[in-house]
Amino acid sequence: MDVSEKSYWTKRRKILSNVDSLFCNSVDASCATVVPAYVPEISSSSSAIGSTVIPAVISASADASCSHQTDDVAVSAADMTDTMSVLSDWSTHDSDELADDSELRGELLKWYLRYNISLDALGALLKLLHEYHPTLPIDARTLLKTPDTRTLNVKQIPGGNYYHFGIANGHQNLFEQGYIDSNQGHREISLQINIDGLPLFKSTNYQFWPILGMVIDLPVKRPFAIGLYGGNHKPSDLAQYLDDFVKECQHLETNGIVVGICVFAFKIHSIVCDAPARSFVRQTKGHNAYGGCDRCRQVGLWLDRVILPNTNAEKRTDAGFRNKIDEEYHIGETPILNLSIDIVQQLPLDYMHLVCLGVMRRLLVTWLKGPLACRLPGKSVLKISDRLLSMRQCVPSEFCRRPRPLSEMDRYKATEFRQMLLYTGLVAFRGIVADEVYHHFLLLSIAIRCLASDQLCQSHADYANKLLVMFVEYAAQLYGQEFVVYNVHCLVHVSDDVKHFGPLDKISCFPYENYLKHVKKMVRSSHLPFQQVLRRLAELNSVHISNKDSLNCICQYEHDMGPVVDGYEQCIQHRSVRMPNFSLNLSDRDSCVVVDDGCVGMVRNILSLKSEVYLVLCLFRDVGDLFDYPLLSSEVGIYRVSHLRERLHVFGLNRIRCKCVRLPVADSHYAVVPLVHASC
Repeated sequence: MDVSEKSYWTKRRKILSNVDSLFCNSVDASCATVVPAYVPEISSSSSAIGSTVIPAVISASADASCSHQTDDVAVSAADMTDTMSVLSDWSTHDSDELADDSELRGELLKWYLRYNISLDALGALLKLLHEYHPTLPIDARTLLKTPDTRTLNVKQIPGGNYYHFGIANGHQNLFEQGYIDSNQGHREISLQINIDGLPLFKSTNYQFWPILGMVIDLPVKRPFAIGLYGGNHKPSDLAQYLDDFVKECQHLETNGIVVGICVFAFKIHSIVCDAPARSFVRQTKGHNAYGGCDRCRQVGLWLDRVILPNTNAEKRTDAGFRNKIDEEYHIGETPILNLSIDIVQQLPLDYMHLVCLGVMRRLLVTWLKGPLACRLPGKSVLKISDRLLSMRQCVPSEFCRRPRPLSEMDRYKATEFRQMLLYTGLVAFRGIVADEVYHHFLLLSIAIRCLASDQLCQSHADYANKLLVMFVEYAAQLYGQEFVVYNVHCLVHVSDDVKHFGPLDKISCFPYENYLKHVKKMVRSSHLPFQQVLRRLAELNSVHISNKDSLNCICQYEHDMGPVVDGYEQCIQHRSVRMPNFSLNLSDRDSCVVVDDGCVGMVRNILSLKSEVYLVLCLFRDVGDLFDYPLLSSEVGIYRVSHLRERLHVFGLNRIRCKCVRLPVADSHYAVVPLVHASC
């Protein structure tokens, strides 16, 4: 903008000053009979000046100029022309500002929820904004529509309080956010349920037991709260705790669920819990009991702990459970028997707790702190840790955490054990641990990779089951019979769930644990934590933050640095492209891909032309197998690559098979491992 040109706001201030001077002069001249009627309205609120006021202003100025105009209030004709023009613009501008406040209100709500802002901070911001946006409320509770918890139907049940948000209410919120399309006619909604305990404080026993739901068929994972229990211990009466939930499910199974303008058929897809919560919900013996296996009727043995060495015991069935064939297995009646579900098959084994926090963690503990016969030497532990640290810059953005040394294993999260099991462990353990130990680890890693992959989970389910049975049987020889506890034994049942439901991430607790993390952050003090979370969840339901853009392919960050292949000079260059399952950019850690013909390459540029997206790749010349036991690694998409060629190739984005993790193996050699886990 030209510096010499006066800004809109400078003209506005000058005009206000001139108009005030005109009115003062007009009153003194006592010849402007129309002006006083408008003086209070104009001086009290500048936004009241509109098209109906302008004629009176002009009339007053004309009378004042012919009666007695002094030097102090001299107003030129050009100024009056500016006055008419800008006052007209001002009226329109202010009305636009008022209209835009609704958008500002929505953005403030999203900002508050996305970054977990405190009510005090939001209230202070609203007071600052109120001067410039008078339609905004001053109190944060008004903006957020925070309910009074005294008006909510909170139930007193043995042990604590319970509030039922409702399944239908959660589906309606998903519809209003644009995740459920009601224009596709009558179809079925499959709802997955999660029940788990959430301790809040280290100094008290107060805990939440939320009931969460997630619609399985949606392209994004969006858990929502169905019910919330809060008390000093877990619910004492399971029937009262699940009463509202079971009754609503029965109603929806009979009458369907109304979403938008359509009625959808409703069914329970699965109930995903960890082992203690699964025993609590089904009212059966715990996982550490002699007959504690959820899937078979094996009676365990005692070797300083209960072990389950049999890999081929009689399977439990829904009919057998309902008829209580194994009476000692049951400790009470469960209300979920009233639902139309298979009480055995539709409560799957959660691989987050079973495999990542269970078997993989147990394997590492045995290597670091187990019996001397199977414990790793200190030098080997340091070498593995050094390798893990060298991979920190190679881990793609889909991983929420980067590798840490084994000395911090006690603080590892489930995602870190998963990372080591499926990716970094393939390279970090290679050549350091004994061959038989490494091969035993590969049995578990390859089996879980097959069961977690969308492409391999069905075709390789039986093969993965054979590997897991071998892992369990061989573990007793390597680490002793006491190694085969509940988690290790249940590996032989995991493939049954995959055959029934699909890949492991479809029935894992990862998205729910992520949601519970946000719920815990909603508690800001130990005073009335249950009421705090009720208010925050009610506010969350009133704001519709849509992530539908994450379902589309979006190119970002334009540049002109190249390289560009001949024939693609008209394309726009980008540094990043984001897709529903992963993102690619020009950095080394986020640019390794496998093309549909099996070629492995690195992204050197991203091009777009209209709606088409192209990737400029440099391909690796040498592509081979990283290992050959228990199968050739290339059969599950894992390669050892070297010698990146300089020649550029262009591939359409639809030809990219998957994104890969590229980990250093040796000088100029890398292990390329496809991403198979869902990023959450």
